[in-house]
Amino acid sequence: MNGFIGEFTILIGAFNRSTLWAVLGATGIVLGAAYMLWMYQQVFFGELRGEENKGLKDLNLASSGR
Repeated sequence: MNGFIGEFTILIGAFNRSTLWAVLGATGIVLGAAYMLWMYQQVFFGELRGEENKGLKDLNLASSGR
């Protein structure tokens, strides 16, 4: 969310200059956000693909040495 204001003002300036560039920029922002959400889902909620990783235990307060 911290980059939203910057992205918004850049797109407003691009729209004032050229509608095509503003549409291309907005499309890039939307595709980037969609890719980041897909990547987040795969990293944190996706299935394990490597056999060597299936035996790893989750980190918790008891196993962190505190």
